[in-house]
Amino acid sequence: MEVDPDELDDAARLLRDLTGEPDGYEFTGTRVTGQNFGDPELAAWVDAVFGNCQQAGALLHAAAARMAEDLVAQAADYRDTDAREADQFTRLLPPTMGGPL
Repeated sequence: MEVDPDELDDAARLLRDLTGEPDGYEFTGTRVTGQNFGDPELAAWVDAVFGNCQQAGALLHAAAARMAEDLVAQAADYRDTDAREADQFTRLLPPTMGGPL
């Protein structure tokens, strides 16, 4: 399997760009509130729906932020593993080809 750590970093950057600040989510899909309808029951229902949208959006926002962190960590792990394995192979080379003396 081939993984490009730079692509993982790019995906993390994209997620961060889409989500903005980690704690900054606010449901702003509409300027309408339940009170705009003039009916108390309808107002309560609309406010409840918008509250659910806020909660769901905040959860998705937090999940995307965690995913971005995980992608960066995975990219670092791949880079560390590649460097460690490259070092192991270099030790097998003769000194004339860059191996240890």
